[in-house]
Amino acid sequence: MQSRRIDDSDSDSDSDGDYVISTAFDFDCIVPDIDALNMDMDADINSSLSLSLSSSSLSAEKLGWRYAATEKLPQDAENHELLKHINLCPYLVNTEGPVPFLEYLLRKDTESSTIDFIHFALDVDSSSSVSDICESVLDIALDVFIMPQMTTKNTINTANRTNRTNRTNTPKYKYKGTVECDGDLYLFYDCSDYHIGVHSMTSFNDIWIVTLDEIINTKQCCQYTIHESVPHFFLRNTAFLTLTAATNKRHTHHAPSIFYSGQSRHNTDMAATFGIPRVTCSSCTSIEMYKFTSYWTAASIKAENQLWGVVRYAIFASNPMLVNNTNEKETNEKETNEKETNEKKRNNWHVQNDSVLVYNDKTPTLPDVYVKHFSDIVPLTIHYLPA
Repeated sequence: MQSRRIDDSDSDSDSDGDYVISTAFDFDCIVPDIDALNMDMDADINSSLSLSLSSSSLSAEKLGWRYAATEKLPQDAENHELLKHINLCPYLVNTEGPVPFLEYLLRKDTESSTIDFIHFALDVDSSSSVSDICESVLDIALDVFIMPQMTTKNTINTANRTNRTNRTNTPKYKYKGTVECDGDLYLFYDCSDYHIGVHSMTSFNDIWIVTLDEIINTKQCCQYTIHESVPHFFLRNTAFLTLTAATNKRHTHHAPSIFYSGQSRHNTDMAATFGIPRVTCSSCTSIEMYKFTSYWTAASIKAENQLWGVVRYAIFASNPMLVNNTNEKETNEKETNEKETNEKKRNNWHVQNDSVLVYNDKTPTLPDVYVKHFSDIVPLTIHYLPA
């Protein structure tokens, strides 16, 4: 699996299909059509996978972070008459895990149910400045997201913008600058001071907080597809995929992978607050670990007529072992030897691995993951499903 370094000079890539964001689970079988992306690391992919995140004695907050791509952006958001659309790019750096990681606030379209940038057409005849319009829209988006009860009436309407001079609360976001790409203008805002923790989401929610793993690798958040315009921008401007340590720009914080756990309705809040019970991974070991699956698996295992919930997690386990339980027959001696080698790895996995990825026939491209360390698990959102 090939890797590629990312720096500021990579921001003009012409292809959307050459990258995958570097996470703990960088296997070709997860995203078979694209190679792995190793961000600004001199070591090869095997070395990056062996980095133990859970062994660090420092918290994510103490490790610090630096989002270099947003540090020297042009500040002028005006005088862009030839641009087609305005795209808001509010982001936050989540420090709840062993290392900081990026999340972007995106908008789910009520008609198509796809997740896209918060965007609108540029009105050149408007008497308001582009900056004021964008911040008004962002104010509405944040107000809608923070409201405890979401309804279909809470949708974002850029035609009914609030008067920013009359707002009672000073916003916590910081304007970082603009990027022009393919005739559109992108405005970045740092919303990290909001410290948004685990929260419930429903189909009525407009604003979704999405990770880079979901934007680049799976292009899905729960059951919703992420619009192609979102990964397209990041793959054209790959510097925005990199979050580094505060004092060492060559130390890249790897993004977590997203997995899910299905729970009965009365256990969902408990699972999001205190974690899930350990289970035995019968494929490779008798050691009990924390099991997570894809959204579709988590949402489909509910008992008949029982209220069900799904908890979405960020998984940081950094050195997984791959187990293939699909019914593929070994056809030659080389494959037989590889199977024997894998059996030996299974017997010693707990010495060198902190997690296990298990593929099976039911979901050959969507593995289950068994995680050893509780500190490598961060709950993000709760989703209640109907009976």
